Amino acid sequence: MPGFPERFLAKLPLSVLRAVARRMGIEGGDDLDREALIERLTSAPIQRAASFGRSLRRLVGRLPGGVLRTTAMPAPTPAAPRRDGPADPATTAPGTPAGGSAGELQFETMSMVELLLRQGHVEEARAMLRRIVERDPGHAAARRRLDEIQGGLPRSAQLVTREAPEPPRAPGATGERAPRVDEPVFRPFAERPAVSLDMPDLEQPPLGYGRIYAGLLHVEPTTLYAYWEVTPEAVAAVRRRLGDPDARLTLRLVSHHVEARTGGIVRDVEVEDLAGEYFFVGLKPGGRHRLAVGLRSRSDLFEPVCHTGLAATAPAGPSADTREIWLEVEPPGREVKPVPQPIRILARTTGSPGEALRTRAHRLGLGDLPEQARQRILDRLHTLLETLGRPGALPTSPGMTQPEPVTRR
Repeated sequence: MPGFPERFLAKLPLSVLRAVARRMGIEGGDDLDREALIERLTSAPIQRAASFGRSLRRLVGRLPGGVLRTTAMPAPTPAAPRRDGPADPATTAPGTPAGGSAGELQFETMSMVELLLRQGHVEEARAMLRRIVERDPGHAAARRRLDEIQGGLPRSAQLVTREAPEPPRAPGATGERAPRVDEPVFRPFAERPAVSLDMPDLEQPPLGYGRIYAGLLHVEPTTLYAYWEVTPEAVAAVRRRLGDPDARLTLRLVSHHVEARTGGIVRDVEVEDLAGEYFFVGLKPGGRHRLAVGLRSRSDLFEPVCHTGLAATAPAGPSADTREIWLEVEPPGREVKPVPQPIRILARTTGSPGEALRTRAHRLGLGDLPEQARQRILDRLHTLLETLGRPGALPTSPGMTQPEPVTRR
């Protein structure tokens, strides 16, 4: 016995036919074309076709109870020849009403209407609703759905349908711009909506932060990137210390490498801005560099304000030294415990803090300088040792302006 009528299946889109085939359990339904699907569905047993209404209820999931009712279908009866005028009730099959064939009555249901609407076939759904209302004028759900589609209710109560989008076209194929996706997409700054810049989240980074700092970053084997910031108060203090109100703000880069002379290669670059950035190019690969930001007087005296750490540039190629060095490692012998070295106090400073300061300054080669100059040099030494984090800082030595307490055990 045939399953679905071919005339009914011919009205359905390919996506609906494939959905029906999956629900009917037809293998390979997604790979068949339209004609092959219709042939497979028309040859399906009527018992499997009758279960399609229950499958549609699970597929749509929006139908009230009692809408889908499948009854046993009688054997098809040959239709009477078509004549003008109303059909003769005697020639009409007892199980087939005058509104259509048995296949249309069986599967033109509200579930099929919802499925067509979900697929975007509004016209087919409207025609099916009209046939349902013609067969059953008291079908309230069909009338209400037909009014929604035809615009009888407010827009908020109407069905929201989306037309199938056009197939994508290559940008510039017809001289038009490609369709633009609004969300989500990154927009360049020029396409962003104009927003007031007084909002904290959209403010530009400040040119300065009112701090004293400097940095040196390795970019390439021959290039370094420097950035800095000094405050006007620090610049004024250094100018007073140098005794030159016209001292220029200067970046001093000191580079050390194998071929460099003793003391390194010094490069000075005069700058105007208190905060800025600069690239040092054309450097020797495989070197070690350090930057100082300070002021240089007309007498070529340089007083730094801040320093950076060491920045090493990578070598441009493999080393030219290809010598091989072999080491002979002796087998481990008996482990010898290290003998602790006692702490020996070689000398102590005596007298007042001022006398101790003069004694230490004389030992460091600063005995001929004035007391204020010695104090300034020792303070700078103390700060430098703290900055580098190397051993040798003497926070409890006499003459330090900011001594740190020593914890006694």
